[in-house]
Amino acid sequence: MPAPPGLRLAALLSVPISGHSMQLWSTAPGVQVYAGHGLKADPARDRGRGAEAEGWLWQPGDGLCLEPMESPDAPNHAGFPVRWLAPGDSVQGAIVYRFRCA
Repeated sequence: MPAPPGLRLAALLSVPISGHSMQLWSTAPGVQVYAGHGLKADPARDRGRGAEAEGWLWQPGDGLCLEPMESPDAPNHAGFPVRWLAPGDSVQGAIVYRFRCA
């Protein structure tokens, strides 16, 4: 599949054994990765949802989230790109997730 216009490939996840993959295309300069390391199988907080998940407790590393974004800590790092917006300014961007199930 061709690249979506104006977007760049920001991340690619793949499972060689199954051939499944996910592409993340974005106009944002960075990607925040959350891998679920804060999950602790705490019944009050980390219980799965849905009938099939009753009783499932999410463990550290069970989650994965890719969030395209600006550099959130840019003001504290001279080499990071910074986007300053004045009151009333707006910014638009795009995100495309592509999944392939082989």
